[in-house]
Amino acid sequence: MNTGSGETSATPFDMAGLRGLGDADLSGPAVNNARLCPGLYLSWDDGGTGSDVTLSRDGDEMLAIQGGFEQMPTWFTLNFELGAGRLGAGDRIALIVEGHAEDAVSLPVFLRSTAAGQADDIDALNLLELGPETTINTVIVQLDWPAEAESFHTLLVKLPKDGTKVVLRNFRVIHVPAGRGPRVGRKTLSSFAV
Repeated sequence: MNTGSGETSATPFDMAGLRGLGDADLSGPAVNNARLCPGLYLSWDDGGTGSDVTLSRDGDEMLAIQGGFEQMPTWFTLNFELGAGRLGAGDRIALIVEGHAEDAVSLPVFLRSTAAGQADDIDALNLLELGPETTINTVIVQLDWPAEAESFHTLLVKLPKDGTKVVLRNFRVIHVPAGRGPRVGRKTLSSFAV
């Protein structure tokens, strides 16, 4: 998979289109489901009436998103299209983000895999935590089952719907096959036992 910077890891995915984000016009209102660049778009459901979703970029920011709605939508997400491919049990998708938010937010991330009209979602092992100070965060989605067939994969970040501005200075999406590095375990109550 090509990351946003053009680096490559062993994967069937190609995210070369994200390099076009630097040339995209990111000022003014956003359009639901319209590509910001190939492989990246915002979406919200039709219940989000009176939408006031704005995009901007200042200085070394890659993308700033501020979403406000008169009536809250069921979802409001930033979507990374990873493309078609087959993932195996133990494979991991990592989203690495350098960014901040006006207020502290904990953003859920999940992987959606779609094949033959059937969509399966896998939640990330952790949340994307952003606050007023710029930090670097890594969010990991780990597959616990082998893909039965080639699927179309999209990584989604649930964005704040209350007008909180989220700023991404840089990001990368990396595919780590199961055979490379140890598996990441989910935290359970027993993992905290002394």
